[in-house]
Amino acid sequence: MESKFLDYLRDPIGQDDLDFHQFEAEEEQIISAVFVNPKTKAAYPIVGGVPIMLPNSFPKEFLDKFSSELAEVNEKYGGNLRFQKSDLSWSFSAEWEHHFNTELSKTWGYSVQERYDQFLLNIQSSKEELQGKFVLDGGCGNGDLTKEFAINDSIAFGVDYSESVLFAEKHRDNKNTCFVRADLRFLPFRKDLFDVIVA
Repeated sequence: MESKFLDYLRDPIGQDDLDFHQFEAEEEQIISAVFVNPKTKAAYPIVGGVPIMLPNSFPKEFLDKFSSELAEVNEKYGGNLRFQKSDLSWSFSAEWEHHFNTELSKTWGYSVQERYDQFLLNIQSSKEELQGKFVLDGGCGNGDLTKEFAINDSIAFGVDYSESVLFAEKHRDNKNTCFVRADLRFLPFRKDLFDVIVA
């Protein structure tokens, strides 16, 4: 995740501002970190560059690798944080992993360009009209269409409940795309952020 996206993220439950604690980064790219809601003491990890904005969403590997860093963060909040191990599973995660591992070029029988062209047709718009807009791709799956939205200086957020966003982030090739693992019913974004929402 590019650091410029920090300003847009909020607690998914109460839309509160979040404190940010970084553990790993490469230049402007955040690799591992944790968000904390100072009001509720809810905590959300960034794993492999992907904010995981779901309750009880800390992978065991993350908890093990950053145990001392998490202890320091917890101390700042009076020892009231609970970094709950992930109990999440989702049926589409395996399908999207297969999609990436086999390097499929089509999703549901359509290329990315065909899907993007159909989107523009559906909303009766053009690439030029989307320039500089904030786009939410809800249920982004493999993230291919999300990345297409980010062309022409648009800012695109791809959100999915499955682990597909972890694979999508590994294949991200531009700085205007951000993948987030979240529940579409509880979006972790600043109010009134998006110009276009696709689901």
